[in-house]
Amino acid sequence: IQTVLDNLSQRCITELHSEGLKLKWDSFILTDEIFISPRQQINLQRSFDEIISNIIKHAKASQVNVFICINDTNLNIQICDDGVGGHTNNWIKGNGMNTICARIHEINGNVDWKNNNHLGDTNYQRGCCTNLQIPL
Repeated sequence: IQTVLDNLSQRCITELHSEGLKLKWDSFILTDEIFISPRQQINLQRSFDEIISNIIKHAKASQVNVFICINDTNLNIQICDDGVGGHTNNWIKGNGMNTICARIHEINGNVDWKNNNHLGDTNYQRGCCTNLQIPL
């Protein structure tokens, strides 16, 4: 799994830095023996690439934070930006979001999008978080 994470990190750094965005990457791995199938790896990588691409194209963000937590049963990834956000109910799911959902569901995972709520003010929401949960 470490090789997969290193690959994702390098791809993310390259993409974001070429667009002038900052990246904060944190991972917390609670177990040593993790195996993901080739299908999980491909679907995760392609979904991750699409999420980063969507941030670059639509979010008008300056920073992206990635947090990865791995335990014996799940790979959890949270990708957050500080962009324009907006209510997810108003988003039109295009090919990118639909493909992310299909790829993650194909590997029995879950994906959801949430707004960041800064300073506890529900009238001022900025940025978005994408949460991926993939069973191992």
